[in-house]
Amino acid sequence: ECVKFYGSLFVRERNEEEDDSSENYEVFKYFIDFIATFDPFLHNHLDSSSVFKDDLKTIKNELLQNMLEVCREKILSEIKESSYLAVMIDNATDISEDTLTVIVFRYELNGVVYERFWGLFNLKKVDENRKSKCILDEIHKVFQNDSSKLIAQTYGGANFVKDEQESVQDRIL
Repeated sequence: ECVKFYGSLFVRERNEEEDDSSENYEVFKYFIDFIATFDPFLHNHLDSSSVFKDDLKTIKNELLQNMLEVCREKILSEIKESSYLAVMIDNATDISEDTLTVIVFRYELNGVVYERFWGLFNLKKVDENRKSKCILDEIHKVFQNDSSKLIAQTYGGANFVKDEQESVQDRIL
C-alpha cells in the first residue's frame, strides 16, 4: 500500500538518477518508517530484514513494475473479450518538463465502456519516428498480430501533426 500511495504521488520517482540522497527516496523512506510506527509487523520486518537495509529504490521500483504488469494483464484479458478497441494518445509534461507520451485504451465490455491507462513513455528525444515506434510496440503487445479490433485512434496536441513526411497517425494506420 505504501508503494501504491507513493507511486500515485510521484511520476518521476523511477528516474535512473535517484539515489539514497534524493528527495524522492527520503520521502518514501520516511513514509515507510511512519507506517511502521503503527504496524508492529512492518516495524519488526524492517528491523530484522536485510532487504530493506539495502537498495530501497530497487525494491520500490520492482514493486511498482509488478503492479503495472498485474494491471496490464487485467487490461489485456478485458481487451481480449471486447469486440473493438480505440487507442488514445497524447503528450504530457512532467515536473522536469520532459515530454511523455500517454497511451490509453478505450473499449466496451458487457455493455460498459472502459478507458484504461496503459502507460507513460519517456522517449528522451521526441520525433515522429520514435513516437510511432513506441506506439506501435505497445499496440502490438495488445493485439498480438490481430489488429481487426482497432476501430479508432485519437491524438491530442500539436505534437502529433505532420512533419515533412507523414504524421504519427498515418504511420499507425
